[in-house]
Amino acid sequence: MEGSQRVLVSSDVELLHEVFVKQFQIFQSRKLHASFVLNQKSDPNLNLFLTEGSKWKRLRGLITSALTVKQIKQIDPIIKEASHELLSEIKAKAKNNQLNVLPILLDASFAVIARSALGVHEKFGESKFLGQILAALNVKETSKNYVQAFLAGTYEFRAVTVYLQFLSFLTTLGPLIKMRKTVSELIVKREQESEEEKEKRQQDFVDFLRESQEDFDVTTDADLKLKEPKKLTRDEIISTAQMFLVAGGDTTSNFIGYCLLELAKHPEHQETIFQEIFDFIQSDDDINYNNIKELTFLDRFIKEVSRIHPVGYPVLARRAVENTTITCSDGKLIAIEKGVCIFANAPVIHMDKEIWGEDAEKFDPDRFLPENAKDRHPMALLTFGAGPRICPGKNLAVYEVKHFIVFLLREFKIEMNDETSFNEITRTLLCPVTANLTFNPRQ
Repeated sequence: MEGSQRVLVSSDVELLHEVFVKQFQIFQSRKLHASFVLNQKSDPNLNLFLTEGSKWKRLRGLITSALTVKQIKQIDPIIKEASHELLSEIKAKAKNNQLNVLPILLDASFAVIARSALGVHEKFGESKFLGQILAALNVKETSKNYVQAFLAGTYEFRAVTVYLQFLSFLTTLGPLIKMRKTVSELIVKREQESEEEKEKRQQDFVDFLRESQEDFDVTTDADLKLKEPKKLTRDEIISTAQMFLVAGGDTTSNFIGYCLLELAKHPEHQETIFQEIFDFIQSDDDINYNNIKELTFLDRFIKEVSRIHPVGYPVLARRAVENTTITCSDGKLIAIEKGVCIFANAPVIHMDKEIWGEDAEKFDPDRFLPENAKDRHPMALLTFGAGPRICPGKNLAVYEVKHFIVFLLREFKIEMNDETSFNEITRTLLCPVTANLTFNPRQ
């Protein structure tokens, strides 16, 4: 039992493959906060992360069509601008070439997502959107919040307490409600601009979302006998843009932080990546999607970082929408009742010696050479989830991480110092407590 929810935690990759892939229609919903009272199938304010059923399927198709390689290439200037600002901030704030780079990484990754998702060009490091998101996500642990601690243990009375929890949760959501109002105003303004005004500015994901279109027949969902619109509605664009802002900043910056820590810890890998960069990239103009795609060791390095540090693992859970039976690796059957959540224990899976070998605790990017990875179980690496609900922004996130690393390694040799720590904390995500590193300028 997890508070007011029944949760089965598993590191059985066969069981999880059945949940995330084979029986996806039954486990299509996410594990939500106990205070969640909105209709996941029809509420117009829900985004792709929260919704389910035919609404989720439709949003998935539309949003995926707005996150293609073509669209990612179009926002290259935005990522490059933020990369230059990141370098400038490190040079300006480092004392004796040392600093905790995590806050600056958050500013950089959020600058990318705010400018690419909404076309909002706030001054680097001074984002009101970021402040609102951090205020909402930086909540106390349940054990330290007396109201939440009481409500978490009242499962038998959930029909009543869910509304009390909802009122309590509204105090946390206050900053996000304010942000939604601002996002809504920006979307309405975008709808009113002329073609001439549109041509003068950088294209962004709001443009891509407004242009995306899918053909849908009448839904087969018994609860929704209606014709689904082919394009995203205004409410859906607002919710999706807000989802980009919430999900695209903190996750990416924490992961880049882990990458930099591992680069400093493993100078031999850092040198290999630097030489690989030197082979394909001679100037800033060469830093683009096609050239970065050629950096195969960097790609393996990033995958290994994500294995050791699965930033997004706290959200890797699915909820059964009806009764079912699932099969374990040993052939045993487990009866799952409607409402039970299955949580994928990624940290355990990512260190499983039966999957990764006896040296599973060793940092080794070559685990992801094609010949070493070809027979690995599809649920062995859960960086972005699995199955139809895998993170739709994974290609953008990986490209952004690579882009920042290329910029940083061309400029600095990154080293550990006396303040460097690998301590971690799990809140909404798995995060490094700090990333205090030395950035020595390259000659």
